[in-house]
Amino acid sequence: MTNAIFKTTGNYGYARAAVVMSTQSETVFEWSVKVLCDSGFRVGIASQLRQEANEIDGYDENAILYGTHNGGSSNPGITVGSNRIHSHPAQAKYGDVVNFRFQPQTKKFVVRLVRISKFSQTNFQVKNEHEYEIDLRDNVNYYAVVQSLSNAKPEALLLA
Repeated sequence: MTNAIFKTTGNYGYARAAVVMSTQSETVFEWSVKVLCDSGFRVGIASQLRQEANEIDGYDENAILYGTHNGGSSNPGITVGSNRIHSHPAQAKYGDVVNFRFQPQTKKFVVRLVRISKFSQTNFQVKNEHEYEIDLRDNVNYYAVVQSLSNAKPEALLLA
């Protein structure tokens, strides 16, 4: 991560936030990622990360990940662990914003894709939104994560 921009170091490279989130937290955590590429990466939350060339959802049963363009097992989708819970969510494209909200009181993780249309240098309009709500597991410490799935050098901007 350099200047809030995630740039991969190769297949399955990842970055994670330092903040720990759990359903016992009293704070709602929210962050956004702006897609700066057309190649695949996964973004969401995970409870463990390993130094191995593998997709996070292959070893972390608590991970909730949204796959962009070619995200996760060659298909876009939303997974909890290795279980695909949304096979055909809206696909993030260059310039789209993906918003994440960790809601400990309701035990929900919300993924919202916002597609933006640009009219001019100063005027923008939200073209459409897609929102997905996923149940959180109790007694799990989560971290915000982003992971590349190829050597195609995906980039994403953390908007916080």
